[in-house]
Amino acid sequence: MLYLLPNSQKVILNKEYTLRFIVVVFMFMFATFLIATFLLIPSYRLLTTTEDVILESKNMILRSSSEKSNKNISLAISETKGLLTLLTSESENIKSTEVFEKILSSRPTGIRINTISFEEQKGGSSLVLINGISDNRSDLINFSQTLRKESGFSSVDLPISNLAKDKDIVFSITIKVNKK
Repeated sequence: MLYLLPNSQKVILNKEYTLRFIVVVFMFMFATFLIATFLLIPSYRLLTTTEDVILESKNMILRSSSEKSNKNISLAISETKGLLTLLTSESENIKSTEVFEKILSSRPTGIRINTISFEEQKGGSSLVLINGISDNRSDLINFSQTLRKESGFSSVDLPISNLAKDKDIVFSITIKVNKK
C-alpha cells in the first residue's frame, strides 16, 4: 500500500477531524439547550402564575380563618360566661335535680322511665314530661298518685288513653312544678 501523506500530516489531520467532531457535538448540544429553553418558557410562566394564585388563595384563607377563629373564640367566651352566670346565680328558680330526685324516688319497680324533660316556663313555673313503660296499669296509677302527693307539684296529668292497655303500657305524664 502506498502512503501519500507523511505521518506528521496524518496526526495533524486526525487532530483536526477530532476538533471538528467536538465542535459539531457542542453545536448540537447548544441547539438542543436553546430549543428546550424555548419549549419550557410557557410551562415556567404557567407555573409561576399558578404559584402566585395559590399563595394569594392561601393568604385569603388565613385571613378569613383568623377572623372566624376570633369570632368563634369570642362566641365561646360569651357562652361560657353565660353558663357560669347561670350556674353561680342564687335565684329562686326551680332546680331540675331536685325535681328529678323526687320523681325517681317515687317510681315503683314496675315503672321504667325512658326520658325526662325539664322545661322552665315564664313566671317561674316549670313543666316536666316523663315518658316510659309500665308493666301494668296499677303500677302506673300508683306512680301518678304518688307524684300528685309530692309537694311542689301543682298538677300531674296522666292522660286516660295511657290506661287503655292492661300490660306493657307506654305512658306520658306531664307535671307542672311550682316556683319555690
